[in-house]
Amino acid sequence: MDATPPRRDDREPQPLVLGDLACVQCGYNLKGLRRGGACPECGRPIPPLRTGRVRSSVMTDAPPTYLRRLSVELLGMAVLFPLMIVSLALLGSTRAVLAAVPACPIAGAWWVLVWRVTAMRPATKGDIEPPARQRARLRAVSRGMQGCWLAGAGAIGAAVLAYAFWSVAQPPRPMGLVGPPPALVQGLAWAGVALLGIALIGLIPLSIVLADLADWANETGSAARLRGTAWLLCLCGPLAVGPYVLGRVPGTVAGALSWLGIPATVGVLVALAIFEWSLFSLSRTAAWAVTNSLQATARDERLARRAARALAAQRARNVAGR
Repeated sequence: MDATPPRRDDREPQPLVLGDLACVQCGYNLKGLRRGGACPECGRPIPPLRTGRVRSSVMTDAPPTYLRRLSVELLGMAVLFPLMIVSLALLGSTRAVLAAVPACPIAGAWWVLVWRVTAMRPATKGDIEPPARQRARLRAVSRGMQGCWLAGAGAIGAAVLAYAFWSVAQPPRPMGLVGPPPALVQGLAWAGVALLGIALIGLIPLSIVLADLADWANETGSAARLRGTAWLLCLCGPLAVGPYVLGRVPGTVAGALSWLGIPATVGVLVALAIFEWSLFSLSRTAAWAVTNSLQATARDERLARRAARALAAQRARNVAGR
């Protein structure tokens, strides 16, 4: 006999009530409770979400210690990201020697935080698929490509310092002119630029991984922004870099495409700004999840005590009625 497969609503729990929602019977604030459950004060059912998109688990089901660490690490990423971009941008300026000093430590700290944030999240109740299988390859790709920030900063920093020492060691020339840098310096510089380009492209899979994290938190706004960041980088990234590269390849005519460079660069900057905003938003959401998780635990304990008292009272009535 063929068994009827369970409905999706039976297999997966409903999401949480994210905003203020009063119980229609007693007025209790249902914020933080799971839809489809019952009001802890009067027992009236909480209306389920009728969108047809139900997730397997939610962030507040995770341990509070994990949520606290996640909130701090996301905040650290939000602080380090603009500092890293500015320090790397200064490597191509006249202050490259000074910028090379903090660029590598900042990029290294960024890579450590990315590695921890993209780690496998803890298994929670309601998980249909083990966390180890969720975007495992994409998480690995994100980690590897974000490490290119550190490798690129190291290569360019080494090129800058080598050029500075080489310039000092050169014999005096008329008019203060300095000859062309050696091939090693040029090779390190171009390798660093290529690695930074790979790291920038690596923000695409990282945005998708963070969007899944936002979905897990029922933060649909941040998830949509992060996926929009990935699409914007896919579209504007090649257009911003293409004319720059084609203009330096012998025999190519990039003038017809050069006008696309400015708007595409603006699009990349907008994508980076949205990415930065989303990191702060996710950090706040994780911090809120800690408070919500503790409140949910306290509610569960209160309901358990109430149920125990009700059971004791029922047993006392049964004994009195004999």
